[in-house]
Amino acid sequence: MSPIIEAEITPVLKISDMLKLAQLAEQVGVDRLGISDVIFYPDTYELQALCAFVTKRMSIGSLVTNPYTRHPAVIAAAASTLDEISQGRAFIGIGAGAGIGKLGVIRSPPAPTIREAVRIIRELLAGRVVNYQGKAFQLSGKDSRLEFPPQRAVPILIGTRSPRIAKLAGELADIIVIGARYISDQQLTNYLRWISEGASHARRDIDSIEVAPRLTICASNDGQLARQSVKLYAAHYLALLRPPDVLIEDSKLQKITKAVSRVKGWYFSPNVQYPKEIDNLVDQEIIDKFAVAGTPDECIEKIRDIITRYGFRSVSLNVAAVRREKIFDGMAETIKSIGDIIQGLKRA
Repeated sequence: MSPIIEAEITPVLKISDMLKLAQLAEQVGVDRLGISDVIFYPDTYELQALCAFVTKRMSIGSLVTNPYTRHPAVIAAAASTLDEISQGRAFIGIGAGAGIGKLGVIRSPPAPTIREAVRIIRELLAGRVVNYQGKAFQLSGKDSRLEFPPQRAVPILIGTRSPRIAKLAGELADIIVIGARYISDQQLTNYLRWISEGASHARRDIDSIEVAPRLTICASNDGQLARQSVKLYAAHYLALLRPPDVLIEDSKLQKITKAVSRVKGWYFSPNVQYPKEIDNLVDQEIIDKFAVAGTPDECIEKIRDIITRYGFRSVSLNVAAVRREKIFDGMAETIKSIGDIIQGLKRA
């Protein structure tokens, strides 16, 4: 059976270009489209609604929103609206959130907060009145319900970067995306164990839960250019995570970390400025640990190996742009290559 292919598009383009990419993703065979929820960038739910209007088949949702900047009742209402607009194609992606410290938001512990949020969202989507007094959220009153709940159970996806949320996802989620972007046997094995522990605790069949690795992907017929294009991404995550099983000299790691600290702007932004020494410091081994990059055939081989080795039934591909004069062209190039990858995986 062919794996479910999820593509995540980060909203770093004009709205019209985002919609073109959504249409392209559907055309090449993507099964599920996620729109990143990024502070100061175009709003994920408005984009999801627009994408629903210009597509017909793909599931659409957030990858991922959070319960700190959006109350669970707001998330439930948005998801219900999207499900009607898309004619039953919505999913809800939720996680701990990133970058929200800029807003001065004080985060309660993520795992119990997400637990409360998922409970409230599911109750509201089921059309029930919700009277709830929790540590993170409160709802009360006879009118605490959705006026127009969806006609089906909207799937809930939990994105996880920690053991506690992985275990929680195993208890609650319909779909789980392992979101650390670090490709290693130790990491993937650990996450699958934590998810299995959560599922066992909730007496759930682990095979009933869709689990996907989250992979940054950059693909082009010019494989060298694709690999060159993800060096900043790889450097960012190397400096952020510093995984112990990456064999790299301490002096080199320090140079990369210092270079990353001088980056101006968000690493996914088309306007990011970064020291060009990063291109020289980041080698193929580092790239392979933090991204799937190269020609479609090279990417097929790597994705197939990950799927086969760990038994994944799906994969979540965060689209990175090939370095072109226009970022739209670079993102479209990767999405077109995803189409080739999908066809290649089907032939396996």
